Amino acid sequence: MKIRVFAAGAACAVLAAASVGAQETEHEISLRSGFMPDPLGLTVSAGGSMSASDLVSRTRGVGGARMGDAGDGHCRGSVSQAPTVRMDYTTHGRMPLIITHRADFDTTLVVRGPDGTWYCDDDSGEGLDAQLVLESPRTGTYEIWAGVFGRSNRGRESTLSLSELRGQIAGSNRPSPPSRGNGEPASGPDQAETQIVQLTEGFTPDPHVIEAEAGGSRTARRLTGSDVLARTGQEAQRCLTGHVTDTPTVRLEYETSGFFPLFLTLSPVGNLNTALLVRAPDGALFCAQGTSDEPGAQLVFDDPQSGAYEIWFGRRVLSQSGQAALAISEIGATADEDDLGSGWHDPDAQAPGDSSSFGDIMRALSGLYDDAQDESALDASLPPRGGALSASFNDLAARAHTINTRINATHGLGSELASVTVGEAGDRRCRGHSGQAPDLTAEISGRAQGDLVFTAEGDFDTTLAVLAPDGTWYCDDDSGRGTQAVLAISDPEPGTYAVWLGAFLRSRDGADGAVQVSVR
Repeated sequence: MKIRVFAAGAACAVLAAASVGAQETEHEISLRSGFMPDPLGLTVSAGGSMSASDLVSRTRGVGGARMGDAGDGHCRGSVSQAPTVRMDYTTHGRMPLIITHRADFDTTLVVRGPDGTWYCDDDSGEGLDAQLVLESPRTGTYEIWAGVFGRSNRGRESTLSLSELRGQIAGSNRPSPPSRGNGEPASGPDQAETQIVQLTEGFTPDPHVIEAEAGGSRTARRLTGSDVLARTGQEAQRCLTGHVTDTPTVRLEYETSGFFPLFLTLSPVGNLNTALLVRAPDGALFCAQGTSDEPGAQLVFDDPQSGAYEIWFGRRVLSQSGQAALAISEIGATADEDDLGSGWHDPDAQAPGDSSSFGDIMRALSGLYDDAQDESALDASLPPRGGALSASFNDLAARAHTINTRINATHGLGSELASVTVGEAGDRRCRGHSGQAPDLTAEISGRAQGDLVFTAEGDFDTTLAVLAPDGTWYCDDDSGRGTQAVLAISDPEPGTYAVWLGAFLRSRDGADGAVQVSVR
């Protein structure tokens, strides 16, 4: 996952087709679907010396670009010549991309998508705010101009918000909730205050329990629209008749190597049949519902992904009302009925019919996990899977060397390296899955006149782990372009470097990749 924000350098991109002069782009960012935090807010300087209509019309006239149907289509106001924000965005296309320009003055928006399509908006947001909702966004580079209605030189401070949460869509763009027949909403407000929960693999207490009001005025099917429902348990399609709010009840930001399964169990507090709707980090939808005999609902992710899970607490019957408790667990634990209503669960409470506490089970599993890692930990002494490289720092400065390999997703790098101190290079995030043996070893001699750089290559989200000659570990997830990993080690020592190429998702096991080694 990556959120990388930085000011552009002096040599900024120029919109050649519009034949405009050079001007600095304020932010260059890279995001992948499921990014955190969501929404992401950027402080920008709105307005500029160019009219939005001229910006779009000149470029369309040269390249024949077309206008998209998002927003109100009004290319109004003043904008800068260069984009305010340039965003590299990687998406599966199942979640919307919502771009909002907020300020205490009348804002406008101009966006050029990866395929050259232009989008404009003046007042589709709240009040006089501009907002664009791209329902099926493409992967690629988005150029965003933050405009001011009327004439304005650049310099009016405002906020550009980027989100994939439908709750960020202005209320005027949502259909009205169904009514009981007397003009009143069927279940009160459609908006739930989304609770943010951040958990990392091995979290305690387990289960982590959250209580909130269940249900809303939307059916899950209406909320999800044409999104494809992932294959789940029994009667998954019928589950979509459950009632939920527009916005998720809980947003779970979860970091995992995929070693433990993820259990999500929604239990009623009182007389209520529950429905559980979950959107996984890759955008896939899952749904489960209770029955008259078992009113709770459960979803189990055997190979969970890291990222943001959007979770809706639903109820099957519209006329019912009440609270529900979500138990988030890696060991299959559920909320204790005696604790429901208190908002938390004692991890050492005894499970019904079991002499072991949840805490004991967690500690036992942790011990087994540690033993397993001791038997098959990452081993730099094993022959490299991709190949060995022998070169001097001068050789690598003159010409980069590339070693091809194939992902062997048997080991979670995050778990394997959880106890080590990671060196100062890259984003220091040990993530993804790799094999026990290194993908390459590089025996490097001489004296470096620059940084030693390891660059991951692949058509998937790559990660890197490097063991240096002095025993220091270095890790990276997304410091390169898009979702590629890059490690630049300063003042590198001569000796043998062992390199593991990882895939962020275990499902990319067997994918072809490569590591480039250079000095720059």
